[in-house]
Amino acid sequence: MTKRATGVVRKSSTIAALTAGIITTCAAAISLAPAANAVPAVSNCGANAFVASISTTPAGGPDYVIHLKPTLLGRQSNVRVVNDMWHQVQACVPGLYGDLADSIYQQLQCHQMVPLEAATGATYDLETWREKLPGPNPASYGLTHCLNQNPDGSPNGNQGAGNNFPGYLDVNSTVG
Repeated sequence: MTKRATGVVRKSSTIAALTAGIITTCAAAISLAPAANAVPAVSNCGANAFVASISTTPAGGPDYVIHLKPTLLGRQSNVRVVNDMWHQVQACVPGLYGDLADSIYQQLQCHQMVPLEAATGATYDLETWREKLPGPNPASYGLTHCLNQNPDGSPNGNQGAGNNFPGYLDVNSTVG
């Protein structure tokens, strides 16, 4: 019985040490995370066969614009290119989750539908304040001009309010 009790004590102390290590590691990771709703400082990131560069600029409040400059090869319109570009955006720009991620992906997908520089400009400007479409398709992308406006022609989103950021209340919110 004494040996069993000793074994239990050893296992318990090992578990406690491991748990303490995990908690310390998690606490360190959390302290290194960027502040919530901070505009990620990204410059000249993401270069690959389809993306020349990715950068961000502030757009008021917690909102910002992701500027993706496609390569000539990247201006091909197909699903593989969109997915490769999206993975580059995710690797360069932290915090793209939920509705925000959906909106940015939809804008990127829409730009790739007509990837001509005459239509999109030199960069694909993906704006964090644009509300995602409930059922994205080529018709809704065209009707909303890549999420820049609502189907009725009114502007889409509330720039500077941070509506797409989890846990961030719109300045006009009546919630608590």
